[in-house]
Amino acid sequence: MFGREFAGFQETLLSSFVSMNKDYRKVGKVNLSGSLLRALQRLYIAVFGIPEIGFQYRAKYFSDIFGYFTARPPKTVLDAGVGIGLSALMIKKRFPGAKILGTDIDRGKLAFLTEFLKVKKIRGISVKYEDLAKMKKKNEFDLIINIDVLEHVKDYSRVLENFYRSLKNGGLVYIHTPQPNQRRFFKRFVKWEHEEHVREGYEITELTKELESMGFEIVKTGRTFGIFGSLAWELNHLTLSTSFVIAGLTFPAIYLFGLLDFVVPDKQGLCAYYLLRKNEK
Repeated sequence: MFGREFAGFQETLLSSFVSMNKDYRKVGKVNLSGSLLRALQRLYIAVFGIPEIGFQYRAKYFSDIFGYFTARPPKTVLDAGVGIGLSALMIKKRFPGAKILGTDIDRGKLAFLTEFLKVKKIRGISVKYEDLAKMKKKNEFDLIINIDVLEHVKDYSRVLENFYRSLKNGGLVYIHTPQPNQRRFFKRFVKWEHEEHVREGYEITELTKELESMGFEIVKTGRTFGIFGSLAWELNHLTLSTSFVIAGLTFPAIYLFGLLDFVVPDKQGLCAYYLLRKNEK
């Protein structure tokens, strides 16, 4: 499971969670000051990782694509929308020699990640504030990672063009983003939305055509969070919005149930991923 390295940083994880939706604010008002409670939370995360299905499965889908990076191990990497830094840490662990730049417009998360890297004594990852729509880099990166960020961006086409320009020839981009018209199982999630999203998502066929028109070679695409994963996500968030104790107790079973997604493909997914290559002749 992913996120074990964040054990001991519960305050930041809680802050990130409650920012998703107003329904989570009330349950998020918990006291983390008790030494026993903090110790139990730290132990739980050290064993199970971060108990949020979306976080876990996004990381798993990303890790499953790593085989495409081994033929040409990335030396320079941009994590565009680095957040708390999981994907950057995953790349650093797999490719220790990579030089990674993590950018974001959330100064709170950048401050956290800067301190986290210092405390953990992790080298080779730098962070900075940067608006992806205003990137000026050119032919700089072997790999760009962009996980669940495009749906937060108004001028997403400009961001994608900036990615293309910023890549070295032959470089890869990995994008993961929601799709619109998402299937729901529980009534309370029919109108659920992430408060920081500017759009629901992108239909995989339409975004693929747009990416090709920009010059990207489509290496691989796929739908994610199928029937089992999406149901697991809803069950997980039902428990998270009720009680962190209940969420913690039920998370392992829900996580295992959702893994059926990786065995039984589903043509309809909540999200999609795109692996792209810059291939200038």
